[in-house]
Amino acid sequence: MQIPVPIMHLMHRDEMKSCSPNVDLYPLQFTLPAERAEDHQPMKIDVSIVDDFDYTQLEKTILEDEECEMLLVGAQSESLNVEQRQTIAELERRIVERYRTVPRFESLSCNRRDNDAVPKCKHNDMIIAIDQERCGAFLQQIDANGCSVRFCVP
Repeated sequence: MQIPVPIMHLMHRDEMKSCSPNVDLYPLQFTLPAERAEDHQPMKIDVSIVDDFDYTQLEKTILEDEECEMLLVGAQSESLNVEQRQTIAELERRIVERYRTVPRFESLSCNRRDNDAVPKCKHNDMIIAIDQERCGAFLQQIDANGCSVRFCVP
């Protein structure tokens, strides 16, 4: 990159007065190394943002009451039958379809201590309440008094 260096500071005051307007006061040129040259370029701020996410999906319930009841029984018994496993698989499919993220089933529990002992999700978790009064509600953390299903999400 060529950066002009003013020659005015090399000239005496009297010489500058005698310069005609056609005189090039920037005849000296030098090149910056590549790693410094980009520091003198304007920063590119044009960012293309296309948001085609369907935000109405956030308003739809992710679980039906019957599904919550079935998962609640599994959480309390600490063992899952075939129907409960299928419900979890269906819930994972809905999460992929609606929220465009790939969940990994982590736990189905009514005991906060078991879930908080060791953080198992590398990045984020998605916690969904399965209690009768909060069926399908998203939680920020495992509730000590409630039951929930937890998924790890990227």
